[in-house]
Amino acid sequence: MKIGILTFHWGTNYGAIIQAYALQTYLEKNGHEVYIINYRPKRFKKSLVNCFRTPRVYLYLSNIAILLKEKKLINFRNLYLNQTRLYESLNDLKKTPPDLDVYVCGSDQIWNPSFTIGGEGRSTSTYFLDFGDKNIKRVAYAVSFGCVNYPKRAFNIAKNYVRSFDSISVREDSGLNIVSKLGFRNPIKLPDPTLLLKASDYVFPDDNTYNNNNSKVAFFYILRNEQSRVRSLKLYLQNSYRLISNDEKFKPLSLEEWIRGIKNASIVITNSFHGMCFSLIFHVPFIVIPAKGTASSMNDRFYTLLSYLNLEDRMMSEYDVDKTNSLINNDIDWKNIDEKINNLKMESDNFFNQILTV
Repeated sequence: MKIGILTFHWGTNYGAIIQAYALQTYLEKNGHEVYIINYRPKRFKKSLVNCFRTPRVYLYLSNIAILLKEKKLINFRNLYLNQTRLYESLNDLKKTPPDLDVYVCGSDQIWNPSFTIGGEGRSTSTYFLDFGDKNIKRVAYAVSFGCVNYPKRAFNIAKNYVRSFDSISVREDSGLNIVSKLGFRNPIKLPDPTLLLKASDYVFPDDNTYNNNNSKVAFFYILRNEQSRVRSLKLYLQNSYRLISNDEKFKPLSLEEWIRGIKNASIVITNSFHGMCFSLIFHVPFIVIPAKGTASSMNDRFYTLLSYLNLEDRMMSEYDVDKTNSLINNDIDWKNIDEKINNLKMESDNFFNQILTV
């Protein structure tokens, strides 16, 4: 079948791009012709001119750092994602929708209320697949809301579209509750698409700029500002490990370097869901730093997967030397982890087998 995936593949984020690659590759391995629907709202276009359009001067350097990272990531998209022509708005998608048999939205936080409410500078129903012929199958795969309680404004938009779906699966426990409240019966929980592939599926040509040696490496991948806990861990680990971090904003890693950084690490410290997923895929011990404050609503994605794997102890809410040593030195039963992840993959196999039948 001809399948189109609508997701955040355009985000300047390693996890957003690699999860799109993972779902595309998984479906291709199952014999389908797969495309990434190349939707990117015009307001998110990265360019040097756009770096200086904000009246907030203090954001100039940050915007330039994002542009430099984008220039690294666009190479991966062009090489490995089978993209349609560019669509810059929902209206554009409605005028000339991709001619496919199935639309799949997901994974990642595509139903995050912030995008639903203001993704195109106004509210938008794009990620609820509000385009194309009504007879095209519509599937949500392991979608995430990025919150536990869905705001009323986003709820009122979403409820108009979820009933048009043939099947809906979510990534977190909280998502089951939200989808049920939206009026869709029997949503199910399925794993992030990165977990549907083997470690060998994430082998890419070497990038000579990535310097690997035999020293022990602590790989820090931190998306939001968690300075006190991260600083404490860096100070503690720097005497025993070579530290690699994404803190150097003007020397961003390519996606291939990011993957190899996790793969070759002795320990990974992250507050990124996909940083955790790839630690699991490559059998690398890890420490998750859960978010605090308003961002804590995004922690359910960690709890859902780690509780299933009996690895909740890998969460470190507060810096603790004894716990750090324990997490570094205690072995993880990787055979058991692989078996449990394989069971999740089988559930995804069943999900798609039931849907993608002619």
